[in-house]
Amino acid sequence: MKLNLITLCSVCCTLLCGNVLARDIEQKPSQQSLISTPSEKREAAEKLFNAVKTGDVDTVKSLIEDPYFSNLIHKKDNSRGTILETIVKNGQSDILDLILQRRYDYHINVNSITSDYKTMLTIAAENGDENTVRVLLKYSAYPNVCDVSAKGMAKSPLILAAEKGYTEIVKMLLDNKKTNLNQQDGIGQTALMLAIKKGHAQIAKMLLDSGAKINIKDKLKQTALDYAKRNPEMTELLTEYMGNNEKKGSKNIIKWAQNKITEKKRKRAESRENFDPNGDVKKRKLVSESNDKDRNFEKSDPAFRDNDIKPGADIDGILSVKE
Repeated sequence: MKLNLITLCSVCCTLLCGNVLARDIEQKPSQQSLISTPSEKREAAEKLFNAVKTGDVDTVKSLIEDPYFSNLIHKKDNSRGTILETIVKNGQSDILDLILQRRYDYHINVNSITSDYKTMLTIAAENGDENTVRVLLKYSAYPNVCDVSAKGMAKSPLILAAEKGYTEIVKMLLDNKKTNLNQQDGIGQTALMLAIKKGHAQIAKMLLDSGAKINIKDKLKQTALDYAKRNPEMTELLTEYMGNNEKKGSKNIIKWAQNKITEKKRKRAESRENFDPNGDVKKRKLVSESNDKDRNFEKSDPAFRDNDIKPGADIDGILSVKE
């Protein structure tokens, strides 16, 4: 009796599950691809390439629902690269956004290297395509992957945008917390160096405001100041920022230098007070030489004479004074 009851329950569960499954299959649309024959596949690939070229979003929408789209999106063309490369190069940001919404379904890597050894983000940044850069950053494109082609000399998207003067793209990249402000290219140049070199003052200021370093050296041992030598506006900008940084970050050094000056004056005053005209000739000579050195140094350095270090003073010179 017990065995018959268990058997009856099993049969009921099987029938019930079968009915539910049959109902779900009826309600669920067919997932079978409408693109099956070789000619249909070639036609679909050409149709998608043409839609990308012309910006036909509706055609892409119709194709993206077919399971065969996974093959189309990764298909490579010898002359055009992949579909994604063509989309980025043609600046079809709406289509790119539409496809990247399904990036997990079709295993799309936003940071993949293209046929010319670049990422989609470096291509968009180099082309000055603000909308495409915005879409790629929206879908977590990594901002520090460099263009590794021989021509690009390993330039990051920020370096490319700063060099070409694309202010809005630089701003978007700076707003991304993952962006490395001080990343260097193949010859050691930073975004700040190239912005200065090309005369993009607004971009240079944006980089400095974000914390870009001035004292980084390229492979020729040149800093941003060396790049600014032929541009008075840039030199003035960097000098201003260096002065501000000195005020903000070097207060302890300035205070130490001022104390050093005070201590030196105190020692000089003590030596004069202890000077005995009738004392040892050798001692008198040493004290006299010390006083002469102090007086000569004061004449050549007004900062010591006034016991005050003003903004822009040569701190390194002050700190290198020998006792």
